Amino acid sequence: MSEPVLALIAEPDTLENELGGKDLLVVDLSDEETHMRQHVPGAVHLSYERIIDAKPPAMGLLPDDWELGAVFSSLGMTPHTHVVAYDDEGNGKVGEADACFRVCPDHALSKCHLRV
Repeated sequence: MSEPVLALIAEPDTLENELGGKDLLVVDLSDEETHMRQHVPGAVHLSYERIIDAKPPAMGLLPDDWELGAVFSSLGMTPHTHVVAYDDEGNGKVGEADACFRVCPDHALSKCHLRV
């Protein structure tokens, strides 16, 4: 993994200066309707359901490594990608994404506090 592009908590103006960077991927964990209406330029939408595994009675498990790898690959992530994630619920979904990225530690993650 390369050096992080941004700090763990990134402010919107700092993110704006880095948009379009070679190894930067902005991931929007907002619901699809919100993403269609408004999102950070260049952000890819990731459905929250793709990063949780609900097996009653445990509803918030992490998917297995293979499933997570498939999700990350579908977003275009590589070991050199720095991911900035945000959602429309005060970063609750980003917290789950953070757990996923820690399971696959080849990626750097920043959380951006955006009002969407």
